[in-house]
Amino acid sequence: MSDKDAAADVPLGGLTPAERVLLQKPQLELAVVEVRFVGAQEAVTSEQALAIRDAMDVAGYELPQVQPAQTQDLTLRIDNGEVEPEVNTRAAGWVLTSADGLFAATILPGVIAIQTTRYERWSNSLEAPLFAVLKSVGASLKPTIVQRIGLRYINRLHDEAASTIAAWTDAIAPSFFGVLNDPEIGPKAVACQQQVSLELGDTQGAVIRHGVFSDPSSRGMYSYLVDIDAFDHHSRAFSEKDICDRARALNRTALSLFQQVVTREYRDTMDPYAEVDSSGNAVQFKSGAGEGAVV
Repeated sequence: MSDKDAAADVPLGGLTPAERVLLQKPQLELAVVEVRFVGAQEAVTSEQALAIRDAMDVAGYELPQVQPAQTQDLTLRIDNGEVEPEVNTRAAGWVLTSADGLFAATILPGVIAIQTTRYERWSNSLEAPLFAVLKSVGASLKPTIVQRIGLRYINRLHDEAASTIAAWTDAIAPSFFGVLNDPEIGPKAVACQQQVSLELGDTQGAVIRHGVFSDPSSRGMYSYLVDIDAFDHHSRAFSEKDICDRARALNRTALSLFQQVVTREYRDTMDPYAEVDSSGNAVQFKSGAGEGAVV
């Protein structure tokens, strides 16, 4: 492994490296990787969308559903002192979706986004399809400069027995649970959200949005949101490998942050089922045959 490849497996900003274990019950609602780039086109044609879809099929990702992706342009027009907004909707790109609707690739003239609601692990859930999309987009759209890479994980931790906010006391690190630990304020709280913005390098950072709320989908029980967005906006020449390496570093960063927010005791309830060796390779499964997730 080269020094550059090894660097991609280290969290940004000197964060503590995360434990590389898989979770059978990750409670991950959505995982998204997005790449913003500069290209010469103002729209992605249907022919290009189908060519990208066919290339994905060859790579092993069947995306039979192809729908226009609409964007909106807002223009403010001043007429006789009155400001009138004009919204123009146009189909600038396409959304390619799997038959079960759990995986989608959005292709716009300057944006690629891969998202899944069935995340297993970074390497096969996002990295492999991202590389396949980048190769086909590179051939079809001829992008030149990558402006931003973003990776987002939205975790909704839920417990059908969490009838009070205090039920999450042992699940969330005290430094993040914060004011909810206060003996006077905590018992009176009905919800609490916080956003933490981190600088992890000259052009890298992360945002942690987290908090507890009364969850209608859990019959009013309290759930805990952990939403982690890591990003790198260093402009570089378009390269499939470089993008995937930088995205992998964002994955390691998001995993480190997740493990700092959510306590080991609660993560153990998510059924960690794989051990890893010193190189980070899975060598033994603890339990269960299903796939899990690191975030």
